[in-house]
Amino acid sequence: MRKSTLVGLAGLVAALAGVSYWGARPTPRTWSTTSGAALTAFEQGRQAAEKFYHLEAIDHFRAALSLDPEFFAARIMLAESLASSSQNGPAKEETARALETADPNALTPGERGLWEIAQLRTQGKSDLVYPALERLAKDNPGDPSFSRQLASQAIMRGELDKAAKWAEKTLQVAQNDAMSYNTLGYIEMGRGNFAASEAHFKRYVFIAPDQANPHDSLGELYTVMGRWEDAENELRRALEVNPRFFPSWDHLARVAALRGDEAGALEAARRSGEITGVDQEQLDSRMATLRGYTALSRGDRDGLIAIARELPSDAVLGDTGLLRAIAASYQGDLAALRQLASAASAAATKAEETGKKGPRPVLALINSMRLRAEGHALEAAQVAGSAEAALNFSIDQAILKLLLRCQEVEALAAAGERTKAQQVLAAIEAVNPSFPCVETCRQLLGRH
Repeated sequence: MRKSTLVGLAGLVAALAGVSYWGARPTPRTWSTTSGAALTAFEQGRQAAEKFYHLEAIDHFRAALSLDPEFFAARIMLAESLASSSQNGPAKEETARALETADPNALTPGERGLWEIAQLRTQGKSDLVYPALERLAKDNPGDPSFSRQLASQAIMRGELDKAAKWAEKTLQVAQNDAMSYNTLGYIEMGRGNFAASEAHFKRYVFIAPDQANPHDSLGELYTVMGRWEDAENELRRALEVNPRFFPSWDHLARVAALRGDEAGALEAARRSGEITGVDQEQLDSRMATLRGYTALSRGDRDGLIAIARELPSDAVLGDTGLLRAIAASYQGDLAALRQLASAASAAATKAEETGKKGPRPVLALINSMRLRAEGHALEAAQVAGSAEAALNFSIDQAILKLLLRCQEVEALAAAGERTKAQQVLAAIEAVNPSFPCVETCRQLLGRH
């Protein structure tokens, strides 16, 4: 499991959201608590979080804090699990409380590492987190926890080679570290090496047969590849292991939407919402976006145009912005595309000023559609192609990467560059021949 961008199902959980900060089993010398009962509850929370069972982890960390309210590591890990469950408000509150009440001098060395990283994140100094983790890894060469985190951070930075290096370092210390195989699976997925990715995820399944997440990770790989039935089978296996593993319900909703199965998508999203307790407004927004992607997958232009009218007009990035732009493109509504591009550019700039990454490829897709509608087809193709080349095939980028490639095909065809358009379409088909826009591109180029 990793957070994705499709259908806000996905606004999706930080990448590899449960990779642990810790290494060995906690003992009183590892953590500052003197309560054996609190330590036991913390260990249960730790084990649940490592399996990505964050709702269960939340309960255990809260139990630890009820026994020792000053247990710093438990509060920080509670915040991590809340954030991984998309409970961002409570996560920020718990992080702030942990930092306000902690005396760094009273913390153990391991807790001081957690304190330092939490401080940097809270202060918006995300660029300093990676160097800090490198220093901690150097100072603690026998502890795999920091190399795990470095691998996770490198993936989020798009530095797949560095991520692979740190995952391999972890395996040198912990030969059968399940999470490192999960990490390597996502690295190879990002590189487009799907056979290698599948092998790593299957190794993860072998090492951790009693966990849901290995099957969820395989399901995400098969989703990128367009192997819808295999994806659904793996995701349902995850839910057989843990019926409350809400990420797999979210991912089932995504697969159903990409297959054009609206009823299946909405039911899976509803099941996830019941587990997480998402409010009705958020659930309605998620449902509308799922319906939009279902219409796109079916080639139902009128349906997508109608759904786009229901989407929030002030949402100009992410899935909502994409669907609104595609609908405007279907209608040939140049004014709407220009307005959306302008608003998306301002929103992307604002997001980047607050340290957020990722909106520029979405803006590129919107601008490419605008340029094509203005008659600048070749420039539109160049914008889409450049943005696509900067993305990888990790689950949180693959859908957008393939949509950009489809836009490039349409723009190249409009510019009369049919040979180049055929080459880009072949590249899409090599990854995911079942992707929603593939049939439209085939028809556009006279291939049926």
